[in-house]
Amino acid sequence: MRVGTVAIVGRTNVGKSTFLNACLGERIAIVSPLPQTTRDELLGVVHRPDSQIAFTDTPGFHRPKTELGRRMNQKALDSVRNHDAVVFMTDTGQARARRRLTHDAPEEAGPTDPIHPDDRRLLQLLPPDTPCVLVINKVDLVRDKTRLLPLIAAFNEAFPFTAIVPTSMLASDGIDRVLEEIERVLQEGAAPFADDDLTDKPTTFFVREYVREQVMHCTAREVPHAIAVTVERYDDKGKLVRVQATIHVEKAGQRIILVGHKGERIKEIGIGSRQRLEELLGKQVHLELFVRVTERWKDMPRQLRELGYETSGGRDLSSILPRGQRPPQRAKPRAARPLQDKGKAKGNEREATARNSAAAKPRRAHSEGGQQSSARHPPDAASNRTASAKGGSKASAGDAKPNHAKRNAAKSAAATQNASKKQPAKKQAAQNAAKAKPAARQAAKKKPHPLRAKRPARKSSS
Repeated sequence: MRVGTVAIVGRTNVGKSTFLNACLGERIAIVSPLPQTTRDELLGVVHRPDSQIAFTDTPGFHRPKTELGRRMNQKALDSVRNHDAVVFMTDTGQARARRRLTHDAPEEAGPTDPIHPDDRRLLQLLPPDTPCVLVINKVDLVRDKTRLLPLIAAFNEAFPFTAIVPTSMLASDGIDRVLEEIERVLQEGAAPFADDDLTDKPTTFFVREYVREQVMHCTAREVPHAIAVTVERYDDKGKLVRVQATIHVEKAGQRIILVGHKGERIKEIGIGSRQRLEELLGKQVHLELFVRVTERWKDMPRQLRELGYETSGGRDLSSILPRGQRPPQRAKPRAARPLQDKGKAKGNEREATARNSAAAKPRRAHSEGGQQSSARHPPDAASNRTASAKGGSKASAGDAKPNHAKRNAAKSAAATQNASKKQPAKKQAAQNAAKAKPAARQAAKKKPHPLRAKRPARKSSS
């Protein structure tokens, strides 16, 4: 029996996960029309009569803009190095683009490279001693099959592939030919997996993936790429599987979009995820979803580690990627600012403003003869300051400004003392007022009402 491990590599959105599902006959890998759907490696074991092939679906190579994208590229590169064979997958998008260009402006088209630029860069990362099979997907979109010949010839010159197979994953065309070509490059050996083994991932991994798949189908724009899912609780002891999961977003507006009007969108996401889990497990599933805002989680290494995106120690792709599209550096957390009371801060601002105005406005005092002289700067102080500025000598003690801080401290101490003296008087007045209130009430009771008539005194009958 021929056995071995095979890595599926390629650009984003070329059909790698669809190829794995077609080979297995089971939908274990999530798929969507959006790029960068796959974030983690996924193992799928294909059992054939004469072979056992362990495929590994990898994230698509792209130009990363976040720390998460850099880690995804590192995982894909490590998979290429650590497997027995490689399936290099591409599509016919470049051939279709060339056809549109020549059809619209044939005189301006010029020589166009049939290979995608990202495919060119990815071919530089493939080890030359590892057997590699080229799979060209989406050939059903090209009506004239002769247009594929320049693409096949260009790939044949770019890298020594062991085989080149045009396929269509949606039409299930060419999958058996790819498996046969892979069997030829594998070696004989004992089967490392059991006959009923399908993957090595736990069930919680598929909970995260299926919830994220439904979010990608139900939302658009930046929301599908800004989410991450964590499983808070998973209990499958009884007949009913109980699951609690949290969807992490980067902004509060994204949380509003996920929840939807009266919770309609989050309900739709939950129903689709629950159906996928019940199809996989064969049991009824009770799923609870929560939405939480986790800012900048795609650029924070600690949060990425908590969300399950571990670091992969591989080769840095900065030298391969074009200039201006290199992976960003790790984001540094913002420094925390010291908290300060608002009232105290306003008081400090008022005191600083008062000191500045007092320093800018000179105070004058009248002398005995009626002439005005500056108390701050004596008549000879200006000449002394000019001399010190020109000659560099220090000002004398007579030129020093009066110490306003001491004077203000003395005023505040005097005000505090006066307040302490007035305090006993206030207490005594309050006590007298408290004593006077009952006496006033008694006097009001004894005094007759002015509008009430007096009854005449009764005469005694004697």
